[in-house]
Amino acid sequence: MIHKIMLACLFSCFYVLLMAQPQTYLCLQAGADIKIDGKLEEWKDTPWTDDFIDITGKPELIPHLRTRAKMMWDTNYLYIAAEMEEPHLWATVTERDRVIYVDNDFEIFIDPDGDTHNYAEIEVNAYGTVWDLFLTRPYRDGTTPLNSYNIDGLQLAVSLVGSINAPSDTDTGWVLEMAIPWNALTDMTYGKRKPYPDEYWRINFSRVHWELDVENGNYVKKAVPENNWVWSPQGKVDMHMPERWGYVFFSDMLAGQQTPVIPQIPYDEEIRIFLRSLYYTQKEFYREHKRYADKNEEIDTNFWVMLHFGGRLNISATEDQYLITYNNGPRGNTWFITQDGRIWKEKKIKAWIWMHGNNKLSDSAWAETFAKLASYGIDGILLGGSDDLLKRVIPLADDENIEIQAWRWMLNCNDKQVIEEHPEWYSVSREGYSCLEKQPYVGYYKWLCPSKEGVREYLISRVRETLSIEGLSGFHMDYIRHPDVILPRALWETYGLVQDHEMPEYDYCYCGHCRADFKNEHGYDPLDLEHPDQDSAWRQYRYDIVSNIVNSLEEELNNTDYKKLSAAVFPSPEIARTLVRQDWDKWRSLREVFPMIYHSFYNEDLPWIGEITWAGVYALNDRIPLYTGLYIPALTPKELSLAIMIAIDAGASGVSLFDYNAMTDEHWEAFTNRIRKYK
Repeated sequence: MIHKIMLACLFSCFYVLLMAQPQTYLCLQAGADIKIDGKLEEWKDTPWTDDFIDITGKPELIPHLRTRAKMMWDTNYLYIAAEMEEPHLWATVTERDRVIYVDNDFEIFIDPDGDTHNYAEIEVNAYGTVWDLFLTRPYRDGTTPLNSYNIDGLQLAVSLVGSINAPSDTDTGWVLEMAIPWNALTDMTYGKRKPYPDEYWRINFSRVHWELDVENGNYVKKAVPENNWVWSPQGKVDMHMPERWGYVFFSDMLAGQQTPVIPQIPYDEEIRIFLRSLYYTQKEFYREHKRYADKNEEIDTNFWVMLHFGGRLNISATEDQYLITYNNGPRGNTWFITQDGRIWKEKKIKAWIWMHGNNKLSDSAWAETFAKLASYGIDGILLGGSDDLLKRVIPLADDENIEIQAWRWMLNCNDKQVIEEHPEWYSVSREGYSCLEKQPYVGYYKWLCPSKEGVREYLISRVRETLSIEGLSGFHMDYIRHPDVILPRALWETYGLVQDHEMPEYDYCYCGHCRADFKNEHGYDPLDLEHPDQDSAWRQYRYDIVSNIVNSLEEELNNTDYKKLSAAVFPSPEIARTLVRQDWDKWRSLREVFPMIYHSFYNEDLPWIGEITWAGVYALNDRIPLYTGLYIPALTPKELSLAIMIAIDAGASGVSLFDYNAMTDEHWEAFTNRIRKYK
């Protein structure tokens, strides 16, 4: 709710003259090959945009002809279709890359990374004549369009419902269908790639419509301004304000598969709106003073900085240039905007490694190890071992500016004292077996039930004791979940299983306490259901009992000096919920998250690392840093370098390597060469 109020407030304050907020659209995946013929036979299950409105957004200026559009995508193309009512089909321009808007036309604007620079414009008339151009920045910031830019491989078809340039009859309209190859657009993106599912681009559509008369049997323009009708309102007659274009979210859902839900506009857009307001304020300041403001006080930014808690703003300016930087605190990002209007974000990139503690190593050996890791570019270690070991080695790591988090197992508990004194704490399968009687998959899988008060108190006491260690950066939780109800796909053969459904022997926790607690709240025992695995309330209950433990640690963190709670989690929130009942994007006490994006466990290739990284970044709404966990045994040195690049390009704040013992000299060389590019 706070997010929505903030966004509405920013839009209303900064764009009061520009009327409505930008439109949103969910771009679904094409379920079959699209034949570009202007007939739209493959588009039946794809939703239309809202009908186009006047470019200014003024409600009293209602277009008298209907215009609407659709979008889809697949591995190779972005597909766009448009339908336009038109009683007088008319066109004159037949040569490519001539100015098209002197005719009635349809226009497409695409800014993949939303920085308002380096964007494409495509104009098409009813003849199917194309003007495709590239702009390095909007006209307001001084630019000359690159007419030499051609979209190689562009597929386009126009279907006319009527006869063109024939005033003697009344026409119905025209349909445009287009396939834009991704390789014509990806050079405009930061990672030079097509979008990931749930990622968004800024896109808008415009229709230029001239009022016509008939003279000597031919159409001629009336002496009145053209109509400009758009999908997402610009607020003024200017399509080259990319910050006003619509938000197009790319979904992995197939068209017609189910009712789509459009994602919320991410937190990043609040920052962009904030910085864009300063851009316009600086323009006004320059008009009045013939220079740019170089102090926060001169343009009264303090109120907006306070709204973004933890943020710091700095303005550096000369007479004709400025750089505004904004650091939004715990999110770890620094934002920039310059006098030419470009907005971009830089993350503080960090590199972590999981490392098992070794009590037998001498202090000098540990010091040598930390020195090597620092020289390779490692910033932090998720270190196993006893609390006594941590107390001994933390000062040595601190000498190399390496931070240490205590890596600890949580709900998977093989503590002999706990087993002997509290066997009732252990989780129970749908078959009725305790983890102590019958372990799922492997002998060390002995899982505590998250709902029991004794378990919660035991885990909190462990965290509290470890966080008291002087110099410790944080507490890193592992196995903070239920047992795998379904294993990652590549592990099925290892255990001789085909887990295409949830099997009772791997489905936990059906202990008496959980069932009674659930029944008290919902009125039924899950074991009374024919298919308890399909009951959404029972599934949510088990998400929540893990989340409650994690979120209860918030108070412990507040009692420490800026120490962090982090977790090793399954690759994405969706995968985590499905496989291990882990709802990690809802854990408010986390300060960092380390999803284990081990592509080989899922029979996936390297690009999957980027897709799943982005899914986590998007789900978190950039609330905390996400470090992509990489499984070194499945990566050659060259693949490791590529995986790091893919993860960071997808929005990760860095990577974490599993684990220290798997790294060869060749891996370290590849890692160091790649990570240095981000520091």
